[in-house]
Amino acid sequence: MQKFLYHGSTNKDLKVLQPVFNADAPEQGKHVFVTTRKDYAAIYLLPHVCGPMYVDTDRKPVAVFINNSLQAIKKHDKGGAIYSVSSDGFVKTVQPGLEESELINPKSVNIIKIERYPSAISAFKQMGIELYSINNHIYAEIEASPTALKYSYLIKNSKRLV
Repeated sequence: MQKFLYHGSTNKDLKVLQPVFNADAPEQGKHVFVTTRKDYAAIYLLPHVCGPMYVDTDRKPVAVFINNSLQAIKKHDKGGAIYSVSSDGFVKTVQPGLEESELINPKSVNIIKIERYPSAISAFKQMGIELYSINNHIYAEIEASPTALKYSYLIKNSKRLV
């Protein structure tokens, strides 16, 4: 049985996934980046201009904590697509902290299935992904020690948007 992997993008019309540099680890070279979890791929439907975010991947579905308001997010949210691809040719990333959730392939990858969403918010609602707004102070705490913060603490210090 073929195992599918997922790639989320704000681009709804990709025909083939092409290798790109990871801004956080350009020394790794160009790769196609995918995940085993569709809910995790969905976070990439949010444009980067929506603000810095923290994703709690221990939760299923994921919970997303973003340093912005729902109004500001909706202003930039144009949706996107989640692309399903074959697992052939993919290996676990070497990027610290992502070894269990991200896989990479240095070659172009054919798309098997496309699921388009009119907005990231609609995809989140459909998948049961929780979206929370956090302030600058809480985001700074996450940046300082992301593994030390507990979900309950984040919930108590955030506002649920979706």
